[in-house]
Amino acid sequence: MRRRDGNSIWMTILVGLVGFVIGFFIGQFFMHLSQNVDALSFLGFLGYSANFGLQTISLNLIFAQITFGLTFNISVMGVIAMIIFLLIYFRRR
Repeated sequence: MRRRDGNSIWMTILVGLVGFVIGFFIGQFFMHLSQNVDALSFLGFLGYSANFGLQTISLNLIFAQITFGLTFNISVMGVIAMIIFLLIYFRRR
């Protein structure tokens, strides 16, 4: 799948996901840092996250058991980093 300007939509998704994952780890780092260093306590909000998704469902077929489920953990810093990564990606091309 290609967009009109020649950039792959899959590359855009990949850049967004990489930014989100890196941002999630940075947010967790800031949350732990804010708990241990009083002067940096204002950075704790960057690690706030929310879980949402589907509960796990198990299907037992006697000879095999299959489990389905999907959960997302969205953090503030993950969203910020994803936006930054996408802005950099679109400005580079």
